[in-house]
Amino acid sequence: MVFNKVKLIYKRYVLVYIILVFISLTYFNQYYYVYSNLIAVSWGDGPYGKAMYGVYVYKGAEKKGKVQIKVRVYIGRQDFYFISYYRDFGVVGTVEKNNFDAWRDITWNPEGVAIGKDYFISKEVLGKHR
Repeated sequence: MVFNKVKLIYKRYVLVYIILVFISLTYFNQYYYVYSNLIAVSWGDGPYGKAMYGVYVYKGAEKKGKVQIKVRVYIGRQDFYFISYYRDFGVVGTVEKNNFDAWRDITWNPEGVAIGKDYFISKEVLGKHR
């Protein structure tokens, strides 16, 4: 009788361990993918505080000799223990292999943020997270 209770407790521990490992791998995979492929990062002020919006420009998949450029905007500062809320804008352009200079320029102005020469996100779009 006692042996069966112990067996049940160990099964629960194993299940909790598997769930925690899965969550950890997902958590670190997200950080690793974005941070290992970064092209540019810039933080801009928002209506609710300084450095509220963080624009992360990073490399996506390579298709037919071209590399996708992706943009993710974080709302609020993030730290290692908590992944803050973000809005993923997906693929915003493509470039030839290792030619990312055009996408390294991020400029904040009163109307929004300009990323590179071809992409613009307005303050209204940035504010839609509320």
